[in-house]
Amino acid sequence: MDLYNSVKQQNKILQEQTNQTQNQYSTDKQKIVYLYQNLEWYAFFSFILWCVYYFVCFFVLYFILFGSNSMETSVSYKVIVLGFFFFYPLFITPLENYLLNILKYIRDYFSGSIYTDLRNKTPPLSSNMIYSAPYGQT
Repeated sequence: MDLYNSVKQQNKILQEQTNQTQNQYSTDKQKIVYLYQNLEWYAFFSFILWCVYYFVCFFVLYFILFGSNSMETSVSYKVIVLGFFFFYPLFITPLENYLLNILKYIRDYFSGSIYTDLRNKTPPLSSNMIYSAPYGQT
């Protein structure tokens, strides 16, 4: 039993030294910094696009609901436009992912490459897809 504990202690010391060496000479931290900078840029760009989308929505809806021709516009048309602006973010992301997968499949089929699925793991119509957090906060 003493030999077992001795080997176990040596393995523990060896594992600690291996981890220490990996942490000291690894480039993982720099890779994380690089990836985080790219994600920050993407989140900021996404936030700006959402602001533009909301500005356009409010602008169009204001003129439809309160503009000079608002009395002439039918209620059903107003509801359809309002529904379009509300449901557009819910349906466009899964549709884009589906089209991207189809195009990637066609490209891989004709190039002879192995197809790997690019599926987004977020379930369709998830509220997490709609509102991305600004400045990289997820």
